Amino acid sequence: MSAFAETILIAALLNAIVALGLYVTVMSGQLSVAHAGLMGVGAYTSAVLTVNFHWPFLAALVAGLIPAALLGAGIAGATLRMSELVGSLATLGFGETLSVAAFNITYIGGANSFQGIPLHTRLPITLVFFALTVYCVWRFEQSRLGLAARAIRANPIPPQQTASTSLGFASSASASAGASPGWREGCRPTTRSSSGRPIWAFSRRSASSSTSFSAGRTRCWDRSQARSS
Repeated sequence: MSAFAETILIAALLNAIVALGLYVTVMSGQLSVAHAGLMGVGAYTSAVLTVNFHWPFLAALVAGLIPAALLGAGIAGATLRMSELVGSLATLGFGETLSVAAFNITYIGGANSFQGIPLHTRLPITLVFFALTVYCVWRFEQSRLGLAARAIRANPIPPQQTASTSLGFASSASASAGASPGWREGCRPTTRSSSGRPIWAFSRRSASSSTSFSAGRTRCWDRSQARSS
């Protein structure tokens, strides 16, 4: 397989991973636009650990999941009782705040991007991560957490006596969804860009995030229509 074809397939699989994470979020009734920020968190965490601390590639990927998942759970706790519009604006502001912060932190390259990232990501590794993500999302949907997520979507403002339980389920869903872009972006900077330079800038997450958002949102809508019919 040519290097060009491999790059296209890797990019498609990585975007599919983010779309699956968005599907989990929307399935629980939360319209989050914060995945772009979570992608950046996972990317920078993995890149810093790999380049500056010389961590093994797989260990750095796993470490990149943790802050993205924790931030996803925190966002769920903050936006659970907000309306869809207000929650979307809040998560959008969260992502933009992270973007501005990244541009002003010289340790991670600032506006000049993070450079010197080794190129570890290859198609077999990406296929394994994609298959694992599909399995985890499928298990989540079939589990009690998945049933609770759909119940929260049907009743987004739960009674006071069940608010803590709903918060836990929503946080779990958002943590799972947040881990997906964290995982994806841990791989993304280690692929070969069109210029062949192993660099990463926070602004690169916008185009891929919007594409993945549309895919995840459409997937959830199709499943909802199928269930209702």
